[in-house]
Amino acid sequence: MSLITTGVTLGESTGKLIVLNLSGYRKARIWLGALPELNYPVVKVLSRTKDAKKDDISEVRRTAVEMFIPTGGRFIYGLLEAEFTPTNLGEFSIKVATSANTGNPVDWSLAASVDEVCAGIPLEYSESIIEGALSAGGDILGSGILCFEGGAHGALSSSNRIFRHLATTAVRILACPFESVSEENLTALVASF
Repeated sequence: MSLITTGVTLGESTGKLIVLNLSGYRKARIWLGALPELNYPVVKVLSRTKDAKKDDISEVRRTAVEMFIPTGGRFIYGLLEAEFTPTNLGEFSIKVATSANTGNPVDWSLAASVDEVCAGIPLEYSESIIEGALSAGGDILGSGILCFEGGAHGALSSSNRIFRHLATTAVRILACPFESVSEENLTALVASF
């Protein structure tokens, strides 16, 4: 069962927030357009560039993916924001804005009741994010700049594996036409963890 909320005001913009209640008590939230507020001081920006074809995406697209996955006596958590800006440079660039290991608390997160969740993308997860974005087929977005400039992580529940999956999922969502993306499409993308 899921809940789709349209016209949600997030920060200064209006977008779409989709809440998915998946099997096995797993939960996901997906933002399309406007993103949640996850400000943190950037420590380092990692980047990777490769050749890319030009594509049909002509506007800036933004998404965020948050997942909470119980696994027996443990749980997995992560939140990652992504923004794609198309260019005509024939290159696909990925940038990850990393943070310190601790940041401002994110008390509205899906894991806030069971873990200390902080805003930021620790450096240790940055290579997994880049790998995840590339494994999604960076070519599906075409020429442009893909920035991961917001995220949240749990002190106990985050890992390279979840951030790789969040990056892969975010790229695949960005490649979908937002106006016609369905609940079934989104469920299939996040449920493959």
